Amino acid sequence: MLRIKLQNNQRQADPEINQMLIANATRDQSVDLSSVRALVLVGRARHIRKGAFSQLPNLRVLTLPDNCDMALTTRHFINSQDDSVCENLRGLIVSAQTTNLHIALDHEHLSVLTILGEPRSLGDDIFANTRQFKQFYLPENCALVGLQQPDRLDAVAYHLQPMQIEQAGEVVFDDDLFVLSEDVDKERWLESLVYLALPEGVVVVSSPDGYCIERLRTLILPRSLQLIKSGTFTYYETLSYVSIHDNIESIETQAFICCPNIEGYDIFSHLPPDRFERYAFFDCNLARLTVPIEAGPVLNPDMITALAAALGIQTILIDDLTIPAHITRIEGEISNTLPSLTNLTFLENSRLEFIGERAFQGLSYLKFSGSEGVERLPASLYGIGAYAFANSCGLDDFRRKLSLPTPITLGARAFHQCDFAEVYFSGTGLATLGEQVFVLCRALQMVIFDGDVKLCKNVFHSCNDLQAIGFYQKVEIANGAFNGCRDDLRLFFFGIDP
Repeated sequence: MLRIKLQNNQRQADPEINQMLIANATRDQSVDLSSVRALVLVGRARHIRKGAFSQLPNLRVLTLPDNCDMALTTRHFINSQDDSVCENLRGLIVSAQTTNLHIALDHEHLSVLTILGEPRSLGDDIFANTRQFKQFYLPENCALVGLQQPDRLDAVAYHLQPMQIEQAGEVVFDDDLFVLSEDVDKERWLESLVYLALPEGVVVVSSPDGYCIERLRTLILPRSLQLIKSGTFTYYETLSYVSIHDNIESIETQAFICCPNIEGYDIFSHLPPDRFERYAFFDCNLARLTVPIEAGPVLNPDMITALAAALGIQTILIDDLTIPAHITRIEGEISNTLPSLTNLTFLENSRLEFIGERAFQGLSYLKFSGSEGVERLPASLYGIGAYAFANSCGLDDFRRKLSLPTPITLGARAFHQCDFAEVYFSGTGLATLGEQVFVLCRALQMVIFDGDVKLCKNVFHSCNDLQAIGFYQKVEIANGAFNGCRDDLRLFFFGIDP
């Protein structure tokens, strides 16, 4: 790190920052210019000369002087060949007393902004081109908002805003979160909020159903926080960074839903697994695990635990599992090891033959790989155990289609209470469906069997919306196979006698 103290006195105007100033400082401190990763400027400066930082090609973090009321642009990093050397710059640190700093660095890697001190306001035009900033480090109990153009960070104001904190230390994310003066347009202010740091003393955070601070990018949670309630952060699509301390006690089920820009594994990996309730996250960019080709042919919880440990990944933070072609069996209750699993991918030419009992039971948001519009299980599969996908593949708001191969045998309640609207059994092999395979699949509307079929008792029990079943080959149907279905359920036998 290179630290330069700017000399100021009553007889001399504030010095300017230029190449000579930096070169002299590096010579005095016996520092190689190319080795400087961080530059700290202390004091006041009149302005920054063109090319001032051009001799620092590996500069990553720049700390500007106090009251730096000036512009910082790409021209300050231009060398004698008119090439910019700011491509390694990652972060800026500025004083909270700065009021007229103008930042215009069109550089995609510059993403972190830190503001030090006790700010009141940074003004409405402090940033000119800062859409690349993704992380902000600011004092507690602060909010960073763009007042003029809330869809961008072109106009940013930084305020200390009082927050409504309930007597029990609970903060509720809603329209009344902030105590704003009467002359502030509350709706516009909330729409432009991009940074939020909660104060110490907050113990619980919650939110009413469906409420979202739409443009929030950075959230800083205090050490005092103990509980994040279910549904607090739902559809926070721009939220990319959350700071959370390891003394939190619980993150409830579905506390974070559809926050795709959160790199969940990086943010929450330091927390012990017992701090997360089951399904605490959905669609939050958690960790992905691909079973290596060196692994044995049987996938089970112990294998997954060992693989995750070798990679330093908490299994509770894995939401995507890729199963390679050489795996032939899946055994054990995988869902207990991967409770956040939402995506299950089978690689091409899969040789998977059997999925065991309760393997993926209870994974409410689980989806399978497949072509667009149709989810598929491998063509090599010939058996699915009882309860294998029970209470999984649900909680969805669109029509899903599932394709299963034949011949195949499905154990009792294999797809109990799943939300597939259409199920296709492809191929001419025999499909044997045990008792209550599709029980309580209330979204199910149509089933097609291309090959021979054997249906056991209550196989479609309480499928209230099932409208049609098509058979193309030999059919064996047990008494009571359609108990609990609608009276106008239609069975189509295409030239085949039941």
